[in-house]
Amino acid sequence: MKREADFSQMLKALRGERPDRPVFFEFIVDPKHHARVQECDPHIPEGAEEICRSWMKGMHACGFDCSTLPIWAFGLGALSKPTRESQASVGMAHGGIIKSWQDFESYDWPDLDEDDWSVFEKLAPELPEGMKFMAHSHGGTLENLIELVGWEDLVFMMEDEPDLAHALTDKIGSFLLDFYKRVVTMPGVGGCIINDDWGFRTQTFLSPAQMEEFIFPWVRKKIQVIHQAGLPAILHSCGCLDSIWPEVLKFGLDGKHSWEDAILPIEQAYDRFHPELTLVGGIDLDYLCRADPQDIYRRTKAMLQKTECRGWVAGSGNSIPSYVPFEGFNAMRRAVLEGWD
Repeated sequence: MKREADFSQMLKALRGERPDRPVFFEFIVDPKHHARVQECDPHIPEGAEEICRSWMKGMHACGFDCSTLPIWAFGLGALSKPTRESQASVGMAHGGIIKSWQDFESYDWPDLDEDDWSVFEKLAPELPEGMKFMAHSHGGTLENLIELVGWEDLVFMMEDEPDLAHALTDKIGSFLLDFYKRVVTMPGVGGCIINDDWGFRTQTFLSPAQMEEFIFPWVRKKIQVIHQAGLPAILHSCGCLDSIWPEVLKFGLDGKHSWEDAILPIEQAYDRFHPELTLVGGIDLDYLCRADPQDIYRRTKAMLQKTECRGWVAGSGNSIPSYVPFEGFNAMRRAVLEGWD
C-alpha cells in the first residue's frame, strides 16, 4: 500500500483544516519496519549519508509526507558526549559530568561551525516529490541539562547554585537556538520539532516555576526563530504536563507530539485541546504492542472519523521502535492510507 507524499496536506492538518486525505506522521520508525514495508531484507548501510538516505526512503515507503533525519548518525548538533559505556537502563541521577563551575568551564563545548551540515544539501534533491524534512535537535534544553548534570544534582543545583544552573541553561539554550537558526535555512526543511521530554507519567521533572525560569524562555525563542522562517513548530515532549499546560498553550505551537493512554488518551486529549492545539500522533505505544491488530485498525479509523484530521495528525503516541510488532504498526498504517472510507 503506497501513496505519494504531499507535505501541503500535513500543513492543512496542522492549521486545523481538513486535508484531502488522512495525514500520517512518525518521529522514528525502526529500520526493520522500513524493510518490512518495502518488502526487502533489513540492512543498515555504512556511513552517515547512506544511513540518512536509507531512512528517508523508508519513511516515504511508510506513507509519511515528511521525514525526520537520524542526526545521531553523524552527530549534528550533539551537545553532550556519551557518559556511559553501557546501554543498560540507569537512573536519571547517573551520568552527570558537570558538577561545579570548574567542570562547566573545562567542558569541551562543541562548535556548530565544525559540524557537517552538507547532508541536507546532498539529500534534499533526492527527496521524493512532495516530501519535506522535519528537522529536530539532538535533544532539548532540559534533556541536555539532565544528561550533563544528572536530574537529582540538577534540582539541587537550581536551589543551591542558581547562577551555575542559569549559566548551564544559557549555554545549552543558546547552542540549540543557534542550531535552529541554521537548520531552518537548510534545503528541504519543511518544519521543525522542538524535542525535549519534560515529565514522568505523573508530573513534570521540574516545578512549573522552575520550568518558567529555566526552560520556557528558550522554547519561546526557538518557536520565534522557526516561525520567522515561515515553518511550523511542533513540540515533542513525553510525560504528564498537567501543571504546565496553561503556559504551553500560550506558546503558539503548531502541534504537540507524544501522547500516552496512561496520562491522557488521544480521544480525550482531542476533546480537551481542539481547536486550540493540533495533536500529532496518539495511538498509544503500549496499545500498539499489546492490542489485536483489528482493534488497532478500528481505533485509528474511529479517530479519523472523529477528527477528519482537522487538528489531528495520525500516528503512534511516540515512535515505532523495534519491539512494536509490525502487525500493530501496519494495522494503524493501513487504516490511514486507505483514506477516509
